[in-house]
Amino acid sequence: RGLGDVYKRQGLMRRGVVDEPLRIVDQCCVSWARVVDAGNTMPLVRRRPLVWSGSRLRFGDPIVEQVSSPITVGVDDWVALHWGTVCERLRPDQLGRLRRTTLDQLATFAAG
Repeated sequence: RGLGDVYKRQGLMRRGVVDEPLRIVDQCCVSWARVVDAGNTMPLVRRRPLVWSGSRLRFGDPIVEQVSSPITVGVDDWVALHWGTVCERLRPDQLGRLRRTTLDQLATFAAG
């Protein structure tokens, strides 16, 4: 899915169709989370989901949720998530780059 797909879903949200488009954008967006309980293959992570403010996408309050993980993670690891699955552990430089890129994209969507 490309940025055009996000723009289409944002258009739906602007017209009042929010729940399903928001769920899809939030889960499809590669995001970051901190592991709070490593578990086995289903760790608990704390992340800030995307929410709809009525006119734009933004980050909401932190939530804790269970995700799947094909890799071993530890408590306090920062991880990348996609569709509720850990993609990889993030080094500090990778975490910073993912945050900056995501914030830049959200600013672009807000302007569009």
